[in-house]
Amino acid sequence: MERKHFFSQAFRLFKGKVIETSLPEQTIDKLSEYPFRPLGVRSEHHFLQTCESCPSCVSACPHNAIEMCKEFDGKIRPQLTHTSHCISCQEKPCISSCTTGALSDMGTSYPVKLTFQENNCISYMGSMCQVCYDYCPQKEKAITLRAFKPVFNEVNCTGCRICSEMCVTGEHTIKIRPSTQID
Repeated sequence: MERKHFFSQAFRLFKGKVIETSLPEQTIDKLSEYPFRPLGVRSEHHFLQTCESCPSCVSACPHNAIEMCKEFDGKIRPQLTHTSHCISCQEKPCISSCTTGALSDMGTSYPVKLTFQENNCISYMGSMCQVCYDYCPQKEKAITLRAFKPVFNEVNCTGCRICSEMCVTGEHTIKIRPSTQID
């Protein structure tokens, strides 16, 4: 385990972002107003209306990137984990396991809002760095390099947050959050 990753995980746990509860197994407490949803969510509004809180997408994910979480309103729903990352599998088993239509293959990726602070990026300061690009599972789709500087394509981003977590300048340079777009 890399030192940065170890301290990052330890700090997250210390801050209390992930709190174990007495809820059913594989359920954690996340009091996030804007949770990261599994791949295939058209909008938060549509997801809340159609998801029946079954764990089929959790069971179907081969990367353990989805977990059942108690949310701010007290309901338990699937969210992307903070420890494993959705890499937008070719087969998309999470989507095919959903029988309610809460997750559907719309030919698009994950609806995220990505903010990139060029003034914090080492590459834009004149040094050579492409850590975000190297670790991105959607390389050449979500992140490309132009003159050795990262260029982000929000449309193709799965919201895995690997680029943000691996960034040597810290998670403030690349911020990824769920899109809150309503139908």
